[in-house]
Amino acid sequence: MADAPVSVSLAPPRSVAGIGAFAGGAGLPAALRAELGADLPAPSRCVQAGGVAVSCLAPGRFLASGGRAADLPARLARSLAALAAVTDQSDMWAVFAVSGEAVRDVLARVVPLDLDPRVFREGDLALTRAGHLNVRLWRLGATGYEIAVERSFAPDLHHALQDAGT
Repeated sequence: MADAPVSVSLAPPRSVAGIGAFAGGAGLPAALRAELGADLPAPSRCVQAGGVAVSCLAPGRFLASGGRAADLPARLARSLAALAAVTDQSDMWAVFAVSGEAVRDVLARVVPLDLDPRVFREGDLALTRAGHLNVRLWRLGATGYEIAVERSFAPDLHHALQDAGT
């Protein structure tokens, strides 16, 4: 999409950990703060701390991602063992960085959300669809988003984003 007002690129691989709080896991916020230096975000929000992003997918369900060398899933599995189930999802997701001045116009063609900055703010997360695909959409900045899709559907999402940008 070199001539398009929007840039779409596959983000470098990263460590990704799914975190599912056990019932009565009241100590999870304190343990995660001690391990990552981040407070747990509210549902549909994302926080960044120390090179790790933590997203709340639903009450008690989180997704943490960081640099590939961080070995994040194993580290979290050890530190949160009594409080949450931690799964290594590093090879499950393909993440696209989508940015540019016309990014909201392009995404509006494939994502059924109101992306107005007053509604979908920086740090917001949505579990939604892009075309026919289930995706996770994060708003990173004024003109930047990330979209995660199951790795086997990455070519489909890339194609949909390219079509939306033309």
